[in-house]
Amino acid sequence: NANTAPNTASFTTGVSAIVTVSQGSDIGRPLARYYASRETSNVVDEIVISAAGGASTISTITIRGLDTVDALTADVEAVALYHDDGNGIFGTGDTLLGSADSFSADASGTSAAFSVDYPVLEGVPVSVWIVYEVAATATDGHELGSRLVTGDVELQSGAAATFGGSCAVFTFTT
Repeated sequence: NANTAPNTASFTTGVSAIVTVSQGSDIGRPLARYYASRETSNVVDEIVISAAGGASTISTITIRGLDTVDALTADVEAVALYHDDGNGIFGTGDTLLGSADSFSADASGTSAAFSVDYPVLEGVPVSVWIVYEVAATATDGHELGSRLVTGDVELQSGAAATFGGSCAVFTFTT
């Protein structure tokens, strides 16, 4: 330590935060298949992002759309991510992360990426709602859902968050 001031020290530990993504369990997260109307916003899933060993910043979140008949662009008008306001229910107090996006292809598994630059503080988990705007052209009986895989949550450091538990598929029917 080259610090010459008395009673002060500066250290570099080389340890970075460990960021974990898990599936949410708030009351607003659907637990069973449900039917959605066209031209409505619907919660598809909830993820929780946590940091240990320090704070970190999420740079990008990628959502993979699922559709039983590979008709994502016809069934989903837009996909958006919202930071929950702490009440565990999707609503008007939740904050849009980045801007809404759309899927670029019909195939199930097609992704939409969101630049969010959102901080995650140690010990303060961030709950994020995955919300689909069901298109006016959605077809009855199509099952929609979302999925995240390893590498879909990227940090500003260039690292990817790890997955704790499962970020399983959830489906709803139009």
